[in-house]
Amino acid sequence: MTIANPGDHGLSASEYQELENFLESPEVPGKAMSLTELEGFLAAVLLSRRVILPSEWLAWVWDKDNGKVGVVFQGGEQANRIMGLLIRLMNGIADAFATTPPSFKPLFQRDGRGSAQAWAAGFVLGTRFDKTSWEALWAHRPELAAPLLGLARTQTPPRATPGEPPVADEPLIAALSPALAALNTRQKDQVRRDYPQARPPSAPPLRTGPKIGRNDPCPCQSGKKYKMCCGSDGVTLH
Repeated sequence: MTIANPGDHGLSASEYQELENFLESPEVPGKAMSLTELEGFLAAVLLSRRVILPSEWLAWVWDKDNGKVGVVFQGGEQANRIMGLLIRLMNGIADAFATTPPSFKPLFQRDGRGSAQAWAAGFVLGTRFDKTSWEALWAHRPELAAPLLGLARTQTPPRATPGEPPVADEPLIAALSPALAALNTRQKDQVRRDYPQARPPSAPPLRTGPKIGRNDPCPCQSGKKYKMCCGSDGVTLH
């Protein structure tokens, strides 16, 4: 099934599958995130108030419970490949959020992979790196917290039809995309406040009178020629 992922850096369907296969492989001995959890996790990292470096979040991809169990790559080529896929996945999310209006749509809605609960659980895990700011935001804007925290806490009951969300979760799922769009706007506004643009250079002053010749009397009325007074290279005191 084709995954529509906006942005120049988004992964193809086969690359999504490649990354998912690796997360489920013996090379990852810890309790790794699912691909759906990973996307939610990276979305939270990107929407955090402060910049979260890969050195902070990467270990949790391989061990979502403790962030301690590492990964065993089969060589440098595999390591470069998997790390490249992770970074491109993150760039694809950032690109989708950067469009106007944002074109980001969670993975479980794009192709039915995973669940809303898994995506939200990954997002909530990604807020751990800027916990104080997220908790303050949740307290101030509980309507933005509701779909993410609500879905993350939901225990999915057995379903008659695979892939269909529980009826009780439908309002939370419907509120998820608007909440993400609002969080994206809030993040952009915060960045502008934290890192204001440098002021543009001021325009050169405009001359309001005729140009003064170097041998003309100085307009300060000192009685000296302009070149010997205010037009000299030194500082002139009157």
